[in-house]
Formats: sequence, structure tokens, C-alpha cells
Amino acid sequence: MALSSCYVVVYYKGYGILLKVSLDTMIRDFKISVCDYWRNLTPQSIRFISGCGKARINCDYSLQSLMIVTCSRELSSFDLFVEEACHGVASSSSSGISTQSLSDDESCTGFTETSKIKYLTEGHEQLKPLLSESWEDIFKGVSQVFHGGVDEVCLAVSKYCSKSGYTFAKVKNDRLRFTGKCGRNAECPWYMHCIPIDTAKSVFAIKEINGENKCGGAYKLKDPPVKNKLIKHLFKDQIQSNPSINPNDMVAQVKSCYGIDIKYHHAYKGKEASKAEIYGDDVKSYTDLIWYVEAIKDTNPGSYIKFEYDKETKRFQRLFICFAACMEGYRFIRPMLYCDAIFLKGRFKGTLMVATGVNGNQGFFPFVYALVPGEDIEGLEWFMENLQHCVDSRPITFITDRHEGLKQSIPKYFPNSYHSYCFHHLKNNLPIKKSHEKYKQVQDLFHKAAYCYSVAKYESALNEMCIIGCGWVAKYIGNIDPKDLPPATLVDEIRIKIMRMSAERREHGRNYSDSLTPIYKSLLKSHVDIGGLWSVTESGNGIYEVHSHSSHVVDMMHMTCTCQRWKVVGFSCAHATVAIIMNGIEMLRFVQPYFGSSHFRHTYAPAIRPIPNYDRPKVYEPEERVLPGIPRPPPGRPPKKRICGAYEKERRPMKCSNCKKIGNHNKATCRVLMLE
Repeated sequence: MALSSCYVVVYYKGYGILLKVSLDTMIRDFKISVCDYWRNLTPQSIRFISGCGKARINCDYSLQSLMIVTCSRELSSFDLFVEEACHGVASSSSSGISTQSLSDDESCTGFTETSKIKYLTEGHEQLKPLLSESWEDIFKGVSQVFHGGVDEVCLAVSKYCSKSGYTFAKVKNDRLRFTGKCGRNAECPWYMHCIPIDTAKSVFAIKEINGENKCGGAYKLKDPPVKNKLIKHLFKDQIQSNPSINPNDMVAQVKSCYGIDIKYHHAYKGKEASKAEIYGDDVKSYTDLIWYVEAIKDTNPGSYIKFEYDKETKRFQRLFICFAACMEGYRFIRPMLYCDAIFLKGRFKGTLMVATGVNGNQGFFPFVYALVPGEDIEGLEWFMENLQHCVDSRPITFITDRHEGLKQSIPKYFPNSYHSYCFHHLKNNLPIKKSHEKYKQVQDLFHKAAYCYSVAKYESALNEMCIIGCGWVAKYIGNIDPKDLPPATLVDEIRIKIMRMSAERREHGRNYSDSLTPIYKSLLKSHVDIGGLWSVTESGNGIYEVHSHSSHVVDMMHMTCTCQRWKVVGFSCAHATVAIIMNGIEMLRFVQPYFGSSHFRHTYAPAIRPIPNYDRPKVYEPEERVLPGIPRPPPGRPPKKRICGAYEKERRPMKCSNCKKIGNHNKATCRVLMLE
């Protein structure tokens, strides 16, 4: 090979071309040659980056020096990657040829609802071409290179067919060759044949091609047959950074940036294919937890983390996370925690346990969360054991379902706390069927008992159930007796949601100009309006009698009222509000600081620090890997009927015209033989 010339493979957006360069080649002429292949590029808007050292090639001397080094090593070619500058920001395609994402195509981060985007050029408004404009001319000719093997060739064929409207029939499709012809007319001369050009069969090149299509079969469909691999290819990087993207948003983005109408199921299957490829390695997904735990300790010092896995079998066991910002913010909310668990239904099984508080504006305050094998006594006891390291010395009121593990572990680790039961769980577990004639009466009495502020009224409501003949329900209440992300991504997604929520509420807290938060300011105003016509009589020593529909006694020294609302809720009731106003005392003296704007701001003052993952290892050594844990099935017999959500409406029963029975099916889904 002569020293004065060699070949260079230029890559741009997943595709490569082969050009010859010499010592006389100027960088300006070389850019023009590249732009002849990709018509959307201009010489002024592109730069080159070398494939080995990632050095920028921006002058004649750099290009010639790289060529001389290549020839001195007795190599036949070297690689260059095109870097396109868009609105002052460089959009590089140097990440390789095997993948092409929505953001790689043109750095399109903000999608619009129109199929073409308007922009200004020299004072004239023009239409920006769609990102799929180059797909129709995606095949340049013989010697065009496709990194990624035969899969990359098939992907290029999918793009061509989606844009041009032609159909493609595969004659040969394996690791050693790819041959295709026109899929509409056998006599059409359109033909392409690709073969590998390396020993690993990872780089294909076009050996023969006839781009003349004479069948006249090109037509544009409203819903073209878009393959799942194409959707996965376009959205892979975006789904990796935002796993919760909605398929409807994917449909809108493909329409706005590529001008292609796809259906919901195409986007959904493409999303699932992307997630399967991104999170396909279960071992890596669990091993990433080791890196993630260390990253939290470095970026959020003071956080409490408990990560356990079996040292012998290398299997994941449990993970508990409480950020330092949440521990600091907990000191400024009422000591009341809601504890619950949810089963993970994706490929990564297990149970997510959470403990959530309530801030001074009646909003939820995410506190701690954990990943455990199952919701059993052992897992809940381990959760409570770690929770005691994250709270202060104040007695806590726990609100939970009636799980046996919680009933045993709360008194063990929090002996001075209180345990209440969730209204929703009690209501759904009442031992009375909806078909019972007195079901509605029992439900009303249950609501009445749940919202009673005195023991006498509570027992009165239970006695009414006995009177109507539903004493077994009253006994049940009175005795109180017996969605597919990998773990590292799941816990990080929760962190991002908590961080976003804290930032929003931190901004809201800055705008609170009153001493009370908006919710309790409105509640105080309603109390003043309600008691405006009531009369108050002073007794002495801070004791007052409020004459409403029924008179009540207010004791300001002990901050109690005979209606019990002040003691239960912690905020002055309407009777106490009227007595305080009549006495002329400042209202804030009788309001706990948890309901003030100052405590609300202090709750969200500490911030959860970002955890960048640019340095997360791509692969792990065998001795560093963590295997997936073994999930435990929930105790008891599996339920026959799915548990509905708190705000989920039940399906309306319908009468089947085939079997004449009332249920949740119709003639089309009836299992009874069709009547003659």
C-alpha cells in the first residue's frame, strides 16, 4: 500500500461510507464529499472525531497526520465520526453505529404536536424537514457499511419501507448474508445483497444493489406496518433515561418528529422490547444496587441504608433506604406514619414497603422505602427494626392494615407508640356481602363509628349494628382480630419522584405569606364562620362554655374540648376557635407548630442530592455479581377476585343475551354453548 493514500470509514447516525484520502486531501474538500452522501448536512455544520482517541479533526494537518499514522501501522483504513452542530450545541454520533435513538437523530428533546416544525432563516419562515426525510435514500450504494451486523441492515430496511411505502421480501437473512428484493412484484429489478466484512460478522457492507424500482408499488399508508424493532431502536436511550414514558406520548413523538402514524400497541410493544433489552440481564440489575448504595453514601451523607445479600449464594435479600433530607424533614411534621406494602408484578418480583408521613399542608411526606422478598412477619419486622434508626424520640402513631407482622413488630420496636388501623382496609374486609339486604345500613353505621370522637358514640354505633341483626360485624370491628422495573431503577425512580416533589413544595413554601399553611388557614376561616353566631360564657381559669346546637366545654389550659376534635385532630375545633376569639388571645398560641408555614418550609429545606450514573460500571466481574433474590408468595390462599383500588369504580353488571344470566360478560364472551 502506498504511503500517500488510504481509506477512511465515515460514520453518521448509524451508517458508514468508505472514502479515499491522500496527503493532498483538504479538510474542506473532504467535508464536501461527505455532504454529497448525506444531503441534510452542510460543510459549515459538521466536524469530525477520530474513532480511536476521540480527537477532533478540524484542520488539514490533523487529517493528514491521522492518515500517516494509519499507514505507518500498516492499516488499510481508519474511522471518523460526524459531529453535527445544531443551534450552537454539538450533536455527536460517535457512540457507535449499533444504536440510534430519538435524541441522537437530531437532539430533538422537545416534541411538538405538528408534523413539521417552523423556523426562521434569513428572515423568512420555513418548514423544518422531518427526521425521516433521509430514510427514503438510506441506501447509498455498493460498499456502504452497517455496524451492528445483519440486525442493522434489517433496521435500515424497516426505515426505508416505512418512509417510501415499498415492501421488502427477504430471500436470505442470517449471520453470513442478507439478500432481499421487491416484495410486491417478482419481476421488479429492485435487489440488494449484503455480506460481512469482518471475522466477527458484526460489520456488514452492501456488495450488490439495484435501487431501480419499476413496480410502481410505492404508496403511503395512514398506519404503516412499523416493526417493534424500529420503535425500540428510536426510543431505547429515551426509555433508559425515562422508563415511565407513556406509549401515547411515544405515538405523538413519532408523529411529530418522523411524520409516521403508529398505533398504541406498536408503541407499547416497542417499549416492552426496549425494556427487555435494557434490563435483560437480571444479574446486572441486582449488581447495580451495590454501586447505587455506595453512590447514595457519597452524594447524600448521613442517609441510612441497609443492603443485605447472601455472601455464599450471592443472592439479593433486602434493601432499606432513608435519605438524610427525609430524616431531617421528619422532625418538622407530626409523628404519624402510614405503613404499607405493594407486590411488584413485573419480571423483578418482590415487595416494596414504604412508610409515609403527612406534612403541615395535608400532603404526603415520603419517608422511607425498602425492597424485601415478601410481605411476611420476617420482612415487616426487619423493616420496623431499621425504621427505628430513622425517627426521633417522639411517640409515633402508626396507621396500617391489620397484618400480623405489623401487630407484632410495632410494640416490639416502638413500645411507646400507638397503632391504628386503616379505614379502607377495615371497610373492605367487613364480614358481610354486598348481596346482604342490610349491607347499606352496615356501611353507614361503620362510617358513623369510624368518625366518632368519643368512646360512648363509638360503642353506640356498634350497638346499632346489633339491633339490626348484624352483631357479627360489630364484633369483628370491636375486637380488631384477624408496577416492572429492575431494583436499581425502581429505587432510583422513587428517589427522583421524592426529589421532584420536595423541590416543588420547597418553592410553594417560599410563597406562603401567612403563619398557617393554606389548608389550615382555610380550615380556621371555616371555624370562624361556623361559630360566628354562637355565644360563649366564661367560667374561669381558661374554661369556657360554648352555646352551639349543643353546648360544649372548652379548656384552654389543657387544649381540650368536649367534642374531642381538638384532641384528636390536633387543631382547634370551631368551639375552641370561638372561645379564643372572644377572649382576645392570639390564635397562634393554641396552634401546634406543625401546621405553620415555618415548619412546612423547614420540612423541605434539606434537599436530596442528585446521583449521576455516568460512571456506573457497564459490566461486573464474576465475583462482584449479585443474583436475583427468591420472592416469597404471599401467605394464604390466592384471592379469586382482584382487589380494587380506593377510587376504582366497580364494573356494572350486565345481562347476557345468550345464557340470560346477570354478570360481567356478554354474548361474545359467554362460555355457555350458543342457543339455537
